[in-house]
Amino acid sequence: GINAEYGDADLMAELGDILDEDEDDEDLLAEIAETSPEPLAQPVAAAPVQRRAAPPPPAQSGARPLEVATQRRQIYVDMQEKAKAAGEGSKVRRYQRIIGQCDTALKAIKAGRPFDLSTLPEPPP
Repeated sequence: GINAEYGDADLMAELGDILDEDEDDEDLLAEIAETSPEPLAQPVAAAPVQRRAAPPPPAQSGARPLEVATQRRQIYVDMQEKAKAAGEGSKVRRYQRIIGQCDTALKAIKAGRPFDLSTLPEPPP
């Protein structure tokens, strides 16, 4: 069982001591180096990144961020109302989440904080 004398702080301190001991353990480091398929000092080569064509810029690329976020929010509000009328609960919930993201963007933009509009979903064509 767990020793009742130990508090969380004591357990964390002991864990920290154990982890610190392993960092300086030359035998452990040598064993890791021997069993590793590549030397530890060598960085692992990353697979080449395949480049895709850049997506076309959004139609509102010249618009101010506040306008873009407001327009997207209104589009999704309209879509949510249509989904409600059609009884499509999953779409209603999805659009509500997106409206919440737009609200977060609007709040940040109005407060003068930068906001990456590419994180907001593009409305369907």
